[in-house]
Amino acid sequence: MISTNAKAIRESFTRQAENFETKTMSFTKQEYLEHTVSCTNPKKTDNVLEVAAGTCVCGRSLAPFVQNVTCLDMTAAMLAVGKDMAEKEGLCNMDFVQGDAERLPFSNDGFDIVISRLAFHHFVNPKRCFSEMARVLKPGGKLVVIDMEAADETLRAVEDEIETLRDPSHIRNLSRNFAGLFENHHLTITAADCTEIPVALTAWLALTQTSEGVAAKITQRFQDEVAGGPVTGFQPYEKDGKIYFNQRWLMMIGEKSSFPRRLKDAVAKCAEDFDSFYLYDERSIRAHMECLKSNFPHVDFLYSIKCNPNPHVLHSIFTSGFGADAASMGEVLLAEKSGLTKGDIFYSAPGKSREDIEAAIPKSILIADSIDEIKRIEVAAERLGQKVEIGIRVNPAFSFDGDAGQPSKFGIDEEKAIAFLKSNDLRRIKITGIHVHLKSQELEADALASYYSKVLRLAEKFEKLCGGLKYVNMGSGMGIPYSPADAPLNMTKLGTAVEKQLNIFRTRYPDTKVIIETGRYVVCKSGFYVTKVADRKNSYGRTYLILKNTLNGFLRPSLAKLVAHYSGETSPYGSEPLVTSTDAFEFLTLKEDAGSETVTLVGDLCTASDVVAENIYLPHLACGDAVIITNAGSYGAVLSPMQFSSQEKPMELFLNKNGQIEK
Repeated sequence: MISTNAKAIRESFTRQAENFETKTMSFTKQEYLEHTVSCTNPKKTDNVLEVAAGTCVCGRSLAPFVQNVTCLDMTAAMLAVGKDMAEKEGLCNMDFVQGDAERLPFSNDGFDIVISRLAFHHFVNPKRCFSEMARVLKPGGKLVVIDMEAADETLRAVEDEIETLRDPSHIRNLSRNFAGLFENHHLTITAADCTEIPVALTAWLALTQTSEGVAAKITQRFQDEVAGGPVTGFQPYEKDGKIYFNQRWLMMIGEKSSFPRRLKDAVAKCAEDFDSFYLYDERSIRAHMECLKSNFPHVDFLYSIKCNPNPHVLHSIFTSGFGADAASMGEVLLAEKSGLTKGDIFYSAPGKSREDIEAAIPKSILIADSIDEIKRIEVAAERLGQKVEIGIRVNPAFSFDGDAGQPSKFGIDEEKAIAFLKSNDLRRIKITGIHVHLKSQELEADALASYYSKVLRLAEKFEKLCGGLKYVNMGSGMGIPYSPADAPLNMTKLGTAVEKQLNIFRTRYPDTKVIIETGRYVVCKSGFYVTKVADRKNSYGRTYLILKNTLNGFLRPSLAKLVAHYSGETSPYGSEPLVTSTDAFEFLTLKEDAGSETVTLVGDLCTASDVVAENIYLPHLACGDAVIITNAGSYGAVLSPMQFSSQEKPMELFLNKNGQIEK
């Protein structure tokens, strides 16, 4: 349900939208916009989010200096004006998203700059909005809030009363106590200033289309104060026969800690007992799940167990309503042990044995990967005396990018699947679903939406061929930003596109469930690998930090460097999930007040390939100090060769939502 104030905001700013760009208004004063850009100090590689953006005045000012700007606002009319202005100004690096500031439809740690300008005085729950802005901000990123400050705390009530008379969506002006929100979210305030902005009273009242009676009442109060009457806090004055007043605009900029205090404390506690370990953060896992649920309300999700089969991780995800994408009989059993029943476990993998098939039939929904496998399932069903419902994985006649289909070890070629189903009478099998998956780690919403649309069109063929389907699994593809240059996947844009597709699809096939696999999206950024410095040395001018259990404990950073060395590619194509890119990981420490140095991070294995990072800048670390590696929540422990060199295996630890550490 839309809150009363949300309705007031939409109504107010729908009225204001057409005239919001009036250059005589303080809201678009060029000098202050230039001041904002200067204070924000953007970089060309930055991805920016403007929250409650209105017509995206601030975002458009930043756009020429950054890689991409996403403008989010709940009022469609304001966004439409902003989009039109961006096109007129030749800005091609902007996205416009209708959404709620209290529930930002973006993943954690996705933006370099998150900014809100003249919006917080409208928020019923400013703490919730601030928390959301901090959540989607990258470590090391800047959170910028610009809004009106009460000129005098003793007159706050009077100021807010007049503001609300003029604009019913107004709640309260800010105070300097707002700095507490930055501190509570582990943001270090790097700039804070207050600028007085002259505002013409008549233009201010005209912008909100204030009724004549209310406008006259406010004008009279200002005139009375100019004449020496009761003060309002607005400090009105007369100039050239007109009434003006000064708004106080407070700007605060905070930098997000690379590692929140609660995680630092958890790492420090775990490091007392272990030299190397994974730490999975349940709060982050749940935040990513909520992002999916809110943006895709009519889609069912399967968690890909192969990303991270840790029992605590599985329990957190499966008790939140997600099903399982199992790639082996072992993963089927893990899902069952975590509480899922047959209808929520989808077993899709090539090369299933007879034993796999017979064991899986009572415990999961089998997805056949070949025509021979369909025949093996038929034989197994005959032997068990059962009628078995299965799905088939289809290798479609199209590629992810829209070209012709490609040869693949996965699935049954589309035309062969159709021919087989037309010519074979399956007595013990009923095909009730299809599965398609063509790509992982996609960050472009338009590309994913186009792919999903093609899968749904393919599903229509099989709906007719199979006499109806119970489900269509569109696979995964949702990526997460690894590199600092990666823009996060626009979940609102993708969710809106998928919802439109489903509205059409469900008019014809209302009983068919549509499924998306989460891939690494839910867990990757929710995990960290922590290792300790075992030794340090200097060789011919280079400083080496030798770490415990690197290549054998967390393979991906070392493997990325190795593949790049031999391929010459920093992001080699077709190497997922083993390799994403050489800049896919950030290296953090618990040290805050130590001199910095340039170091090369290597492991303690007897192989020259055990190199984690070269010539990076870190605080001075001694033996026993911890190094924290990000993006370790997926394809971390599960991919690493922990038996190599017979070393003690890293622990896997789980920081639950209540702040307790579980083994």
